[in-house]
Amino acid sequence: MKPLIAVLAASIPLMAWSAAASLDEQFFYDAAESGIAVVDYANIAKKRSTNPAIEGLADQLLKDQTAANDKLQSLASVETVDLPSHTGIKQNAERAKLELIDTKSFDRQYVQGQLKAHRDAVALYEDEVANGKDPKARDFAKEVLPMLKSHLEQIRRVASRTGANVS
Repeated sequence: MKPLIAVLAASIPLMAWSAAASLDEQFFYDAAESGIAVVDYANIAKKRSTNPAIEGLADQLLKDQTAANDKLQSLASVETVDLPSHTGIKQNAERAKLELIDTKSFDRQYVQGQLKAHRDAVALYEDEVANGKDPKARDFAKEVLPMLKSHLEQIRRVASRTGANVS
């Protein structure tokens, strides 16, 4: 019994490290999926919207999020974390909805989706800043968080002009 207790006691720091690493890895994964989705949806908006405010928003999101996605990919390769190369089921459903929705409803739906996506992204990045254990992941989150908050404010301004629900 004593050897078992000794082995369990010795493994506690290892289990704590493993749990911390997996939280940071989950951040990498979720941030990658989110970033890929923002780029996908912005590309759809550029094709489907005729509203200059939406087109300008999509251009800004494409530029900034592509740069953030590239930084995340570089960091993940250094950290030896595998990132998804495509969006998940939830994002795929949203993409399908954006591609199929009628033109009159598109702008409102796109902006409402971006509001939710950016609120979720801000929460994800804030959580990493507050609770992440990997210093490089935390630094990345700190670096990208102001951009995400700026995008969220930009989306809110556009939303108020498109009749989207901003609550």
